[in-house]
Amino acid sequence: MDRSTDPVSPRELFPSASRLAQQVGRRIKEARLEQGLSRRDFGAKLGISPQQIHKYETGKDAVPLYRLLTLASICGVSPQALWGQSDSAQVSPVALGAPDANILQLVRAYRRIGDAKVRKRLLQLVKQMAGEDDGSPVS
Repeated sequence: MDRSTDPVSPRELFPSASRLAQQVGRRIKEARLEQGLSRRDFGAKLGISPQQIHKYETGKDAVPLYRLLTLASICGVSPQALWGQSDSAQVSPVALGAPDANILQLVRAYRRIGDAKVRKRLLQLVKQMAGEDDGSPVS
């Protein structure tokens, strides 16, 4: 039997495509959380379901280019940052092991702090607790 006419799956042609979708998905999640958006809010801005956002973030579904561009715009990052090809526009890392609700609550509470000095001190405290103290003095 001639197998040359059998359809070839994209995963067979591009085995790293799945890995790339997962990496892009992680960066999308980081960007979403940086904005303090739930999957529901993020999906509403994109006109898609929270379930579809989850599929993108886990790499189960690849994000279409037109949607990736919209998504980057909503998150205030370059599309290259989501692809991982831009050092100058990297998405800030977020502790992805923590539940989404905790991260969202933390970001929302932080944004409600009106005093810039208090925000700066809080950030330095959190960095110290996480072992990322940069040693810069607090003003």
